[in-house]
Amino acid sequence: MNISDGERRRATRVDAQLMSDLWIFRAVARLGSITAAAAQLHVTQGAVSQRVLRLEQRLGVNLFTREHTGVRLTASGGLLARSMDDVSASLQSALTQIQRLERRALVVSCSPSVATEWLMPNLRGFYREYPDVELQVRAEMTTPSVAWMDAEGVDVLIDYGHTAVEGVHELARVQEYTLPVCSPELRRRLDEAGDTLVDVELLHDSAAWPEPFGSIANEWQEWMAVRGPVPGVNVIAERRFNLASLAYQTAIYGEGIALGRIVSVQRLLESGELVAAVDADLVSSASHRVLAREPAGTDARADRFVQWLTESLQQTQQDSARRLGVVPR
Repeated sequence: MNISDGERRRATRVDAQLMSDLWIFRAVARLGSITAAAAQLHVTQGAVSQRVLRLEQRLGVNLFTREHTGVRLTASGGLLARSMDDVSASLQSALTQIQRLERRALVVSCSPSVATEWLMPNLRGFYREYPDVELQVRAEMTTPSVAWMDAEGVDVLIDYGHTAVEGVHELARVQEYTLPVCSPELRRRLDEAGDTLVDVELLHDSAAWPEPFGSIANEWQEWMAVRGPVPGVNVIAERRFNLASLAYQTAIYGEGIALGRIVSVQRLLESGELVAAVDADLVSSASHRVLAREPAGTDARADRFVQWLTESLQQTQQDSARRLGVVPR
């Protein structure tokens, strides 16, 4: 397609028609099909074809190669599609930031286990101390990154693991400790067995480890490296989960011994649903890392939340250790 310099300048002037046609083009480019794009956009196939053709005529280039099975981007089409993806991401980020500013809520993301077993039961303490700060808590499993936090509008992410996360700001870190826990009934059986070994399943949460799911490297291996085999136990099987709370609930039902993170099992120990499976001190494990897109001091709401979170996590550990009569190692 040949167009004059004047026509080229007019063609590339950003206006409402161009933006509308570009959005239609992006849908076709992402789906590789005019028919699929029409269905997604809830318009006719002919309307999509006409809009794409109008855009090609305006720009003076072919954006697609038409094939029997669909459409394929040309070199120019690929360049334009990537640019539209960047525009979409930038707009989404801006809209998310506007929504956050309007609602003035600090968006906090953490694993479902931390959210349900510790954060939500303790959150009223934060609101008592900072009644002017609104929190939006989201429980989700994710791989921490600035790109994900930007796209999802997350201000603070509570991550649990052994390795630092690059590209984000670490505002605080709290060392976690572990202790084998089980149901009161299973503990009674262990105490009454004397020198006889009790058949027991070990319950794992593998999500916090960098190795692939199901690897032999896990929290139990870490704990046994310090404390040795669990006394009085004959391990007959190992069951793995991707959430610590699933392992804890299985232990409550008497199905085995879980390795409890002292923060997450606090509520279950207080209620008596779980008890220490052995008389042993705590063993250091992974860390709770409080991550943010911006450095400390940028957002006063985040600074207040991080201070409260750090102090409360440490207080929980101290209270649980005192109740159990154990000390960290």
